[in-house]
Amino acid sequence: MATETQSPWRIIAEFLEEDQTEKLTQFIDSLTSKQLIHSIGHLSLNQQMKLLRLLSPEDAAEVIEEIPEAQAADIIEEMETHEAAAILNEMHSNEQADLLQELDQEEASAILAEMDPEEAEDAKKLMAYDHDTAGGSMITDDSAIPESRNSKEMPGKRRAAYQEFEEYNLKYFYVITPLGELVGVLQTRDLLIARPETRLGDIVLRNVIAINQHAPLEELINLFDTYDFYGFP
Repeated sequence: MATETQSPWRIIAEFLEEDQTEKLTQFIDSLTSKQLIHSIGHLSLNQQMKLLRLLSPEDAAEVIEEIPEAQAADIIEEMETHEAAAILNEMHSNEQADLLQELDQEEASAILAEMDPEEAEDAKKLMAYDHDTAGGSMITDDSAIPESRNSKEMPGKRRAAYQEFEEYNLKYFYVITPLGELVGVLQTRDLLIARPETRLGDIVLRNVIAINQHAPLEELINLFDTYDFYGFP
């Protein structure tokens, strides 16, 4: 029986041995990032794989995103392709791309083929950018919306996006023209409180600072140092 005096990784190992999925999920949720990374490192590869298989793909994705990319890649490479794809489908787009770039090219291609087509396409776009560019740090998850829409036309996922995006400190949507050109920035709170008939183009902030996706990462860092913003289009 697990006790509070045991090391976290030993408690995880015990829950794994007993197939106690619910307790395992709750315990992992209670750990800090440092504790989780330390615990995963103490588990054998078989235990690490069993951990991810016992968790839901969403919970497994959260674990993968917390641990170092090289360590995550070692685990993913040992999993069945469909299992790995299910986990990557639940990861944020930039995390997907970073992890896939750690894998052997053949393995990465096989996983992309099994992933949800939209998720795979987003990952491929980000994989085209170098790590040391602004594009390599982009997040593509539902952040761009057409200016012609009104508030009531927004899909439920985006209307309820505040909690999901809060973990990334992403407080904005980027409003675009039909050709994909940037119109401006829409703050999430403005979307959530807007009247249903409000056209998004009417509440967008148009004078915004943007950065080229090919700009050096240092330039992006300088922008964050200069401005108190959560993100840049």
